[in-house]
Amino acid sequence: MRILLLFFIFLFPFILVGQEKPQTQFAKKLESYKIQPVAMMQLWSTYTIGTEILNGTGLPDPVSNRFNSELHRSRIGFKGQPYENFKFALVGAYDFVGRDVLAGTVGGNNNGANPFIRLWLAKIEWRLSKNDAFNLTTGYFATVVGRESNTAPTRVTSMEKAWSQNYLRRHIVGTGPGRSPGINLGGVVVNESKFKLQYDVGIHSPQFVSYNGNSAGNVTSPLWAGKLTFDIGQPRGAGYSMGYKSNYFGKRNGATIAFSGSYQGATDLYKENSAYGVEFGLHYDIFNIDGEYHLLNRKGTDVFSNPEQEIESDAAVWFTRATVNINLKNGHVLVPYAMAVQFAGPKTQQGKDEANLMRAFTGNDDEFSIGVEYNFNMDFKLTANYTLRGGVQAGDDEAGTFNNYYRQGGVGDFKRGDWVGLGLVVGL
Repeated sequence: MRILLLFFIFLFPFILVGQEKPQTQFAKKLESYKIQPVAMMQLWSTYTIGTEILNGTGLPDPVSNRFNSELHRSRIGFKGQPYENFKFALVGAYDFVGRDVLAGTVGGNNNGANPFIRLWLAKIEWRLSKNDAFNLTTGYFATVVGRESNTAPTRVTSMEKAWSQNYLRRHIVGTGPGRSPGINLGGVVVNESKFKLQYDVGIHSPQFVSYNGNSAGNVTSPLWAGKLTFDIGQPRGAGYSMGYKSNYFGKRNGATIAFSGSYQGATDLYKENSAYGVEFGLHYDIFNIDGEYHLLNRKGTDVFSNPEQEIESDAAVWFTRATVNINLKNGHVLVPYAMAVQFAGPKTQQGKDEANLMRAFTGNDDEFSIGVEYNFNMDFKLTANYTLRGGVQAGDDEAGTFNNYYRQGGVGDFKRGDWVGLGLVVGL
């Protein structure tokens, strides 16, 4: 069945293209075509309270509370639309510049004394039909699974994005950025004034399982991802889009609900890997609520002790965020917000042991954030935030609990502290 679907994804769009007159296909570039720059910076200053290192003695080793100033996220690149039905984007990222790994904020290691830029996004979008029924996206990009994962940092109403996206990306693809080469076919099949239905189905080939992240493994399977998205009331936009916003600043009265999921068969790491869940957004006048809930499942065998023994790991990850827009006389918008995020995985010792064999997450990671944004416009805002962190260990010891509360790259086992911060986001 999956082979037939793969055949359909690759062949059917080209059948559609072949039905159009040859002279209409890329005969001439648009007169208005030009390369458009893409740039964004997210600068943070934070103060962390209560980080502890779990050093193997059975007692936590506290570290100093600390101020940390960092360039948390940056994007630079370009995009364009040379033809009527054809767009492209190429974007690089230089993140976590100046980040202290003992700070309470989430993310990777400090990006060094000489920060490097990595590829973040490289894709083309090709509208294959005269309407929005068939759109082909291919290149290096994230799967469609996850609302927060498909929302740009400049379109999120909180100082940090909900880290549910990190759990989803790492579970599905194997890395925090969540990008991999792939192809996605999506489109709008119903587009009425108060109702819109969009579909997406994609196939990806992540190569982060074996040979130091350079291969899908001796045993490999393609990664499938899909989503059905319903817009009720005013839609998110007129046509097809893979992206979201957490705040429409009063310009939309409507709701979005989506059902998404992914599946990958056997690899060197597991026999099956799946994620599925629901995503939602409600926008009415000055009020906005958005969130998601996904179940994560991984099945494998005990390759070290008993290869015939089947093992399994189940978890759930979710977030919800509520905001209120306070429109000021000068045209700026003040936006108080509250956000809750949770990962809940196996907590027994057996569940921990089985999850570790498949590199699956364990224990609980809990977060609650409150803050306020001052929006000069949608691409220029200041944020004040306080984040409270907590967790629940897996098994008999906090050490070895694998989640973002108990583990930090470059440190190992620790307990993440609470933090207060000020942030600036500028998008160009």
